[in-house]
Amino acid sequence: MKATIRKFVSNRYKANATCPCGKDNKNGRFATEKGYEGQPVGHCHDCIKDFWLDDSTLIDLSGGDRQKTEVNYCTFGWKDIESTFDFYLESGFAKFLVKTLGEERATAIAKKYLLGIWEGDVVFWQIDKDFRVRHGEIIKYNSDGKRQKQTSYRFVKNIECQLDQCMFGEHLGADNDLPYAVVESAKTAALMDHVLPIYNWVATNSAGQLEKKCKALIGRKVILFPDHNQYDKNSNWKAIGDKYGFEVSKDCENWYKAGLIKEKDDIVDYYLMNYSKVMKHDKIDPEWNDFVDDNPKLNLTKNQD
Repeated sequence: MKATIRKFVSNRYKANATCPCGKDNKNGRFATEKGYEGQPVGHCHDCIKDFWLDDSTLIDLSGGDRQKTEVNYCTFGWKDIESTFDFYLESGFAKFLVKTLGEERATAIAKKYLLGIWEGDVVFWQIDKDFRVRHGEIIKYNSDGKRQKQTSYRFVKNIECQLDQCMFGEHLGADNDLPYAVVESAKTAALMDHVLPIYNWVATNSAGQLEKKCKALIGRKVILFPDHNQYDKNSNWKAIGDKYGFEVSKDCENWYKAGLIKEKDDIVDYYLMNYSKVMKHDKIDPEWNDFVDDNPKLNLTKNQD
């Protein structure tokens, strides 16, 4: 089936002042699907629920009683990875990696995380520890690494399917015993892989999705690195970490108090702001080459046409 993308209204609050779950939308966490302004149709990044106008939705959009239907999950495959892989580092995000780390490191990160490209924007593929492709999130960045507001699209094959998401980068721990380091942003995970390659850096893609997605990591050593103000406030990563026996870093809280990062910054902002030499250091993880060689699915090569 031909791939399609759900697109959302840029001004989220103007499109809908509240989320269908009842929460105020001043923070813009409810994204209204284009063409449905003023209607409760879209995705809420706070309550992590989909509200679609199709039979697969689990939410009653009319407000009345409605029988829940069986979920039809979206399915992806390695052909989707291969068809979108950013061989030539042409997405805005890939250009930022090249500008920040150099082409060699940017290429290594693109291969490691299977970064894709769709109409010039990066595709952050979510691949689980069993190498099943769960989701592709498409985000627009400029070459300076700045995310363009309200530009997150969903790479879906069927408008009537539900996503079954996992951590971005979850597949990295399939063949090694490195601890998992969990952050919110896929951008941060990719950059931190360069800064501290002693971890498998993974991302939730939303602070509110931590608990749902972290269950797949139970049994492994896990360290959570919450953004500033997420440690024991907002999404309260400390409580979730304690619940599952994970370590929780307070680095961002301490750095903010010391004036080393700004409000709501994360761990990579600290390195970008204070350690430019670290970000420019041309470090290659020799174990990655062995990992690729042992996993033919990851051994992508450029077309020779």
